Amino acid sequence: MCIHHRLIYRKCGHFTWLGITKKCQSERNFDQGKIDEGCNVMWTHPLSTYRVDRCCESCALERATTDRAIDEIRGRIQLTRELLAKIQDLREASSGVQERGWSDGGVESAASMNRGSIVKVGVVDDCGGDGDVEEAETMDLIDPNEVIKVSQAHFRNMMELVREHASSSE
Repeated sequence: MCIHHRLIYRKCGHFTWLGITKKCQSERNFDQGKIDEGCNVMWTHPLSTYRVDRCCESCALERATTDRAIDEIRGRIQLTRELLAKIQDLREASSGVQERGWSDGGVESAASMNRGSIVKVGVVDDCGGDGDVEEAETMDLIDPNEVIKVSQAHFRNMMELVREHASSSE
């Protein structure tokens, strides 16, 4: 068994074999032409093992690719949030609808009657079945997949409406 140098990448756990440090007898015999086949066993000694605090090249490339994809997705999510906020502000300003509280027992938003508007729904928890409401919760029902599917033309039209509304309010 020949002793080889080994490089271990601590961040990913992969390792690479480096050059031979000490040849075994069968490898020396192969070098001298006494036998047809050399030593195929790779072995390392702790003194010939090096550890580095980084990833190997393949893991670093994969991580960079993943980081770029995540940054792109984060940018799209931020853009979608900004678009939703502008659309909601525009709808609230144009319809003049004000939300009512749960105390009056009415519908929270009259805008829920309009197609494609942001709908808020109350969820009531009646665990005992005796009619006493123990917990009430409000949630927005917006399908994120539908928001992402907004076409570019529709996006441009919405942005024009937002700009017109902003310029008219000044």
